[in-house]
Amino acid sequence: MVEANAINYYSPARWVVSKKAGEGTHTTISGALSDASSGETVFVMSGTYTENLTLVPGVNITSLEESRTTGNPNVIIVGKNTLTAAGSVVISGIRLQTDSDFILAVTGAAASQVALIDCFLDCTNNTGITFTSSDAGSGITLQDCNGNIGTTGITFFVSTSPGRLGGEHVSISNTGLTETPSTSSAGGISFSDSFFTIPFTITGTATIGMQNSILSNAATDTTCITASGTGSTFFSPKVNLSRTFLDSKDAANGAVNIAAANHLRMIGECDVRTAMSNALTGAGILNYTPINLSTTTSTSITTETPLAIGPEILVASNLLTTGNLVSDIGTASNQWKTVHAGNITFNGGSDFLDDYEEGTFTPSLIGSTGSIGAQTYASQVGNYIKIGNQVTLWGSLVLTNKGSWTGIATLAGFPFTGNAAFTGGRQFVDGRDLTVTGAAPYLVTNDGTVASNTSATLQAAGAGVSGLDQNYSDIANNTAIFYTFTYQE
Repeated sequence: MVEANAINYYSPARWVVSKKAGEGTHTTISGALSDASSGETVFVMSGTYTENLTLVPGVNITSLEESRTTGNPNVIIVGKNTLTAAGSVVISGIRLQTDSDFILAVTGAAASQVALIDCFLDCTNNTGITFTSSDAGSGITLQDCNGNIGTTGITFFVSTSPGRLGGEHVSISNTGLTETPSTSSAGGISFSDSFFTIPFTITGTATIGMQNSILSNAATDTTCITASGTGSTFFSPKVNLSRTFLDSKDAANGAVNIAAANHLRMIGECDVRTAMSNALTGAGILNYTPINLSTTTSTSITTETPLAIGPEILVASNLLTTGNLVSDIGTASNQWKTVHAGNITFNGGSDFLDDYEEGTFTPSLIGSTGSIGAQTYASQVGNYIKIGNQVTLWGSLVLTNKGSWTGIATLAGFPFTGNAAFTGGRQFVDGRDLTVTGAAPYLVTNDGTVASNTSATLQAAGAGVSGLDQNYSDIANNTAIFYTFTYQE
């Protein structure tokens, strides 16, 4: 049983709104806002409230905890919520739904701040947010919010304010397949760890930033971000993307179109998907670290300048241009100097790495004489990593019939031919259901035999036995062998 107080006999909260008369202090949210003072919270019980609210600075609105359901609140406000005065308001745990007008309007000339937390923005018949406050200290912040654009001709937001609109963990769907962009002509748009399926258009002095986010417009074939206007510099780019995925499919201008005199910065290996020939377009300036593009795609921005921390464009995860990757590591700068698709060069060019590869191979077990006969396997699994000329294998094989091989047992099927000059140490092999020649306790590979070959013979070692070739006759029909092996190509 909750404690009563002098205002509300059903809850310790001072202001409670319920559709059921007598269950709270008010039956309308607007009524509770009229009575509440700065520093207080209006708690709202489950139900649909069709009201246009004038928000009160310092008075927050939240659903009662038992009225919340994650991602789909069961407290619904159908109508417009407006803040004009200076101060802040937090709305949490509420489903906000358009009623042929905006869900949220931050207007006027004061430093008005609205935070939406754990809300759902249901844009059924109108654009969701209008942000027109002329005060640069104003702002709209969304945290852990979902939403949907339910029809064409509307969008997520329109902003002319010099303030900031943004947030984190925001996901806006687009079941209405609108192609109408969310727009900003001043101030900053900034989101992180978020997901959008709508286009953005940035003009005037506005900027936009996305970090660890996804902009997926494949369903509407629209350019993810179109940017023009003024006020863009290298240190304050018009569009700033970090570790962000963009998909514009058949949009004629690609995923991003940047106008002349404006900067597009893409860092942290952004990923761009489009079916068009150019993923990034415009007469502007692109500053970038590696960008991963779809296979048949390039870029077409007038000025493209790599940044000093790893500057190349990747196509299908491969570097687009050729040359050497030269590093200043070990010198005072301790940064990448230039990046291309050929070698990674260290120490002024005296040392370089020209290859890295991962893959699979099919390991097999053969004899130095005889033939395969009726040999069969229950499994053959092999993986490798090749760094420069060094190859490391992980192999396993299980026989069901050892076949007609004779002579020396040999591991075969290596993915690269060994270096003729290679003389390495022996490496251990684990086996099951086989007799080790000479009753030695373990097997090793004879590294020397891989030179100019793609195989290595097995030898017994230990217990006084060293370098004794393993006879294939000791292999059984159910022998299993597991090994790692490193050699030079």
